Formats: sequence, structure tokens, C-alpha cells
Amino acid sequence: MSWILSASRRTDIPSFFGDWFLRRLEEGLVRVPNPFRPSQVKEVALSPEEVEAIVFWTKDPGPFLPFLDRLEGLGYDRYVFLYTLNPYPPFLEPGLPPLEERIRTFHALADRIGPARVTWRYDPILFGEDLPPAWHLERFAFLARALEGAADRVIVSLLDLYRKTLRRLAPLAGRVTLEDPASRQDLGPLLEGLAREAEGRGMAIRACAEEGRLLPWIPDGPCIEAARLERIFQRPMAGTRHKGQRKACLCDYSLDIGVNGTCGHGCVYCYATADPTKARRLALAQDPGAPVLGAPRQAPGGGEGEGAEPRGGAC
Repeated sequence: MSWILSASRRTDIPSFFGDWFLRRLEEGLVRVPNPFRPSQVKEVALSPEEVEAIVFWTKDPGPFLPFLDRLEGLGYDRYVFLYTLNPYPPFLEPGLPPLEERIRTFHALADRIGPARVTWRYDPILFGEDLPPAWHLERFAFLARALEGAADRVIVSLLDLYRKTLRRLAPLAGRVTLEDPASRQDLGPLLEGLAREAEGRGMAIRACAEEGRLLPWIPDGPCIEAARLERIFQRPMAGTRHKGQRKACLCDYSLDIGVNGTCGHGCVYCYATADPTKARRLALAQDPGAPVLGAPRQAPGGGEGEGAEPRGGAC
């Protein structure tokens, strides 16, 4: 049996766990807790024959770039990146490098593996006092110009107001609008503008799990698409619909090896992190030899070890 490996919807493996991930491939084994029942742990064997392709999800792949030669040397040369690049201020995305640095990293990655293998994600779209539709259109246009030639696809989505998301955004009420973004009367011109800017820069634009809410301007599409991977790598891929995702998701099946609550970026709107302080601590203290994410290294004397300071500052 073979599958597409997702690394990961639940955390930023390229940014925080590159060495851990490569050790898992070298050892050919990873353990994955059930996100709804963490006591249930699935043991997954890994090999280049079983892994059809790897899909990396990240907001800062810079720390992972030095690992690419090692990754390919192990026989895992079929991989793509879903690279989320937003222009939000630090009060929303406190743990990321400056935008200009992330743009340079995007180009470095595209130069290394090709634009078809680096998809730009502009999501989630949220609004507020200083984040009106006109701001989004201007910043999206800026990024589309900056990434022209480095990506041929962009995926957008509106903010989903999960309970944990609302709880974390509540202190920012006003600075962030806490109503459903799809209910805005002025959303249509923004979506039309996003589509125009993307297509003008040679990028197909799709919506992630919006159930047609962005039509007629932006159609829904899968983030993980077996047919696209087949075209890129010129080999068959299993293309079964992923029934384990939310109903609106159009992705093909992938096996995700991440663990919620381990990303150190601290993005306030994140649905996968309930406690950003704890998540940052786990990200920095990860034992690179452990078979599962979220397992801290042990300091001398049996205490929990300290990790290095992350890129981009505190989360």
C-alpha cells in the first residue's frame, strides 16, 4: 500500500521539526496520535516505495532548505510545498520572520524545485479596523507581483470561526471582526479583484473548503490533488477522496503525521493550537530522536530540556 504523506496540516514541520522529520524517514517509522483521542497512537512505516509524494505545509520553510539534499538522498525526491504567505501584522502572526525574508525564501524554494511544486496560500482572510477589503486587495496584489514566476497556483480561504479561534481572537475585537467573513456585503469586489490579480500574474486561483461561497469569482479546489502530483512527477498517484477531512474539503487522501498544539509560530487565528505558549515550548523542546511529535528531550536529571530560540521571535 502507498499513500501521499502530509507534513502537516496540524503543525509546521519544515519550520520547527526538520531534523526530527528526516530522522523519522531514516528510521522508517513514525508514530501518530489520533487528534481526537491522543491515547490512540498509530505506528506508520515509512519508505520511498510507500510514500508516493510528500506535501509540506509551512509558513516559513527557510530552516528546512538545508535539509533538501538529505531528503532527496534518502530517496524522497517527490515533494511539494503549500506555502502560506500572508501580509498580516505581528499582532496576528507574532512568530514569523519579516515578510520580505519570507518572500526571498519563497523564491529560493521555487528556484530549487520549480514553481509548480510551490503553491502559495493566502489564508485565512480575516477583516478588522485596519484590515478592510481594500487592504487585502492591495496587499494581495503586492504579493502576487512579488511571487510572479515563482508559483503557478494560489489558494485562498476565509477565516473559519471555530470556538477556540473565537476565544483567542476575542481580546482583539474591533481590530479583528468576529463575524463570518462570508456575510460581508463588500466581499464580491474583493474576490473579483483577487481573481484578476492572480490570473494576471499567471496563477490559477482556487478556494479551500468554501463550499462554493466564493463563486462565481473563485471556484473551490483541493489543496492536495493526486492528479496535479501525477502531472508534476509523471507517475500514477492514488486519488481517493479524503473522507476523514471536513465535508467541504476536496483533497485527495493523505496520511498526516503532525500533532496539534506543537507549532511555535503563535498565529492568533490558528485552529490547531489552543495554547500558543505551550505549543512554542513543545516546538523548541522536541526530542529529535523521538518517534512522535510533542515528545520533549530530557535534560540531565530527568527534567524537560530547553530548546533554541525560534526564528522570528517569540510566539
